[in-house]
Amino acid sequence: MTADRTVRTAIVATAVVAVAVLAGMASIGRLRAGLALDLGLVIGAANGPMIQRSLRLGMGFGALSMVRLLVLSVVAVGLGLALSPSLAWLVLAGVAGAQIILAFAGAWGLRSQ
Repeated sequence: MTADRTVRTAIVATAVVAVAVLAGMASIGRLRAGLALDLGLVIGAANGPMIQRSLRLGMGFGALSMVRLLVLSVVAVGLGLALSPSLAWLVLAGVAGAQIILAFAGAWGLRSQ
């Protein structure tokens, strides 16, 4: 039950950050950079639900974690390069940002227990 709330909290927080990033970057004329960051945030936000699914499978969490992170990284790099090679790093930065938000949401969930 707590994990579901943690993932929902992380997704909502990531969405708020994505809107703020897009608005801020658009206001300084860097819309494509904002879109690249937002793309990474969306990809990274998918990690929470993927973690929940992998836990339900009952398989080795470590091995599934490596595969999950590899898939997310390949998708992020591929979409980043497709968007623009010069902006690909921003997609990865967005993925990292989403992971940080997920970690904070997990810590917040532990604090409130």
